[in-house]
Amino acid sequence: TFTQGVTASWLDDGGRLLYLLGQDGVLGMFDLADPAHPVGLGTVGGMGTVIQSAAASPDGRTLLASDLGVPSLWAVGARPPEATRLARLPRHDGPLNTAVFSPDGRLLALGWQDGTTEVWDVTDRSHPRRQAVLAPAGRPAVLSAAFSPEGHTLATGTDDAQARLWDLTDPTHPYQTAGLSGHGGAVRAVVFSPDGGSLATGSTDRSVVLWDVADRAAPVRTAVFTGHRNLIRAVGFSPDG
Repeated sequence: TFTQGVTASWLDDGGRLLYLLGQDGVLGMFDLADPAHPVGLGTVGGMGTVIQSAAASPDGRTLLASDLGVPSLWAVGARPPEATRLARLPRHDGPLNTAVFSPDGRLLALGWQDGTTEVWDVTDRSHPRRQAVLAPAGRPAVLSAAFSPEGHTLATGTDDAQARLWDLTDPTHPYQTAGLSGHGGAVRAVVFSPDGGSLATGSTDRSVVLWDVADRAAPVRTAVFTGHRNLIRAVGFSPDG
């Protein structure tokens, strides 16, 4: 039971353990050995007062949770349920809107309301190191972010109706490769296809745009999906694309 709703949910890398993080800072864990009959493993609290955003590492064992704008890295375990704070990251003047780990779990991108995107090396979970700060002209609020499958490209969606592609081959010297203009409202969702050749963007204009991003410097809009009756907050691809 969560008193303020659920902020994030994710599976461990084996797909057997389900984690639910409540806005009240309570972490719940479930065994899905029989998906039709989940077994509760218990809860652990104390992870914050109001969790505004969160992201889990690919193996599901490290969590980034932002409590009232203060992001922390946590180690989570399920037998018994436990959560151990590993590090606190600096806060900004505004809230943290989005966070995402790279596919190999070594990088962490944080998108802030003040228009900056931070890239952190979290190889050493207890001693994260900031690698770069991305700040496009005008510094529109960063609302969504996603790494490409190989981890060398970061896509961000912002409240100026734009999506942007950033080259992170060298995380200490990132650069923007392209801007994607295809929406009439803020871009609240971005996601790469499993092969990395396509990007889907979802917006408050109630549309989803599909892009061919095989050439990172010259994205091509290939389809627009309309008919939604409300804004788009999340978009996903099936595992086979």
